[in-house]
Amino acid sequence: MDELRIVLPENGKDRVSILAAVSGGADSVALLALLKEAAKTNPLILTAAHFEHGIRAEASRADAAFVHALCESWGIPLIAESADVPRLAREWNMGLEEAARAARYGFLRRARVSADADYIALAHHRDDQVETVLMHLFRGSGLRGMVGMKRIEGDLYRPLLDYPKETLVSYLRGRGIRWCEDATNEVPDNPRNALRLNVIPEIEKIYPGADSAVARFSGIAGEEDSFLERMTDEFLSDRALKLPFGWMLELRSIAAQCESRRAIILRAIRKLTGLDYESVRRIFCIWINPDSARSVSLEGGWRAERGRQGLYLMNGGWNGIDEIPLPESGERALPGELGRVTVRKGYGTAVYDNPFCQELDAEALRGAVIRTRRDGDMICPLGAPGRQKLSDYFTNKRVDRPVRDLVPLIARENEILWAMGIGISEKAKLTMGSTAARIELTGWPLQKFGGKDNA
Repeated sequence: MDELRIVLPENGKDRVSILAAVSGGADSVALLALLKEAAKTNPLILTAAHFEHGIRAEASRADAAFVHALCESWGIPLIAESADVPRLAREWNMGLEEAARAARYGFLRRARVSADADYIALAHHRDDQVETVLMHLFRGSGLRGMVGMKRIEGDLYRPLLDYPKETLVSYLRGRGIRWCEDATNEVPDNPRNALRLNVIPEIEKIYPGADSAVARFSGIAGEEDSFLERMTDEFLSDRALKLPFGWMLELRSIAAQCESRRAIILRAIRKLTGLDYESVRRIFCIWINPDSARSVSLEGGWRAERGRQGLYLMNGGWNGIDEIPLPESGERALPGELGRVTVRKGYGTAVYDNPFCQELDAEALRGAVIRTRRDGDMICPLGAPGRQKLSDYFTNKRVDRPVRDLVPLIARENEILWAMGIGISEKAKLTMGSTAARIELTGWPLQKFGGKDNA
């Protein structure tokens, strides 16, 4: 029993402040006792929190009274709250267990702010971890679900994950510390209780020590998950682009069948969209299967589309750029974080090395505006006869469909003089004796991945 110790989280300060969630059961009482011991030799500010959910009537009130008396005897400040969870479940249209969890965590988060605590300490132990991993497995979870609960997860701190409940009970008995028993824990009326009371004991008969093996597996999964998470963050840093309507994942240089990147791309999509695994797989399928539909619509207003450069993940409308008068000189910021347009006097020479910088005929630009495309837009492509619909011009230039509404245009009425990064019009080109205006677009998001081919 003496080897039972907890490791306090680091917060970069001289001391750490912890709010311990205490229900009165053996797990949470052991947690509070261990934190109280840790406070003797560590710079720790300890506060307890108790939520009385009103489900077990007198038994719940007895638990609350026990926690109040325990904290008072140990000299630990207590924040307590009561609620009528059955009523909340009806109002929130939730199951009783789901509503109790939501109400409890809502209280704990408020209490953490009230106590100015760095972390909320929860009494989840190894048995809880095993149950969690098995529930995730039976629901068809991926690797992340096999990790189960993490020791530190945001403001949540779970220091007891290495210890089975019997160790915590032995710890309390060895010190003569009392706790409360919750009779509902002995009724297999929910998946977790059924696993603990019926399933895991049968598994242990076939595979003695299975609980510790599952916990060990969870630890291994956690290490692999952390590695993949770092790889995913690096991947997103290199290849994810925030756009006004959502995201673009630049996958042009990655073979669609590249198995080594499969897990990372799936994780990246899920991280950007928050969609469930099946939805993410549907998105991934339109990328790896060129014979599939180019786009797919999903829950929550998300739509994904395959382009030449990668995947577009779209959620929410983008109204485009309304007319912004093109200045004779100076700079204009574009809405939607689409960059800045700078106009200055030109040198009278064509620009070949930067598709986002052009010298145009200043006379042709009189009365022109900066905007994005509209129905009826036309362009006279440089070096080509006649006029084209802008939509056909974009198709010929192989501009991905989701990007077409993001391309800043220099236009006069429905005549496009320059589709920035794509091409200029015959009507705006420099001729002998032209006065040149030099226009440059900087900070356009897709410039991160190159020039015209990414426009």
